Amino acid sequence: MNTRGNSLMSIPIKDQARALIDALPETATWQDVLYAFELRSDIESGLGDANAERVTDTETLFEDYGLRR
Repeated sequence: MNTRGNSLMSIPIKDQARALIDALPETATWQDVLYAFELRSDIESGLGDANAERVTDTETLFEDYGLRR
């Protein structure tokens, strides 16, 4: 099992949020902040799915939908 995402679990969410905001440029907008949070959430969700083996490889998707490469 891949444990790449587990190290973030031990860091308090508020500290993670501050780090995301601190990484943004001084000219960041509210839209930039929201995008950063949404992206982080999506990545963590995807890593969770991958760790739980809830993924489908590309070849299977192409076959299932009758697509050609």
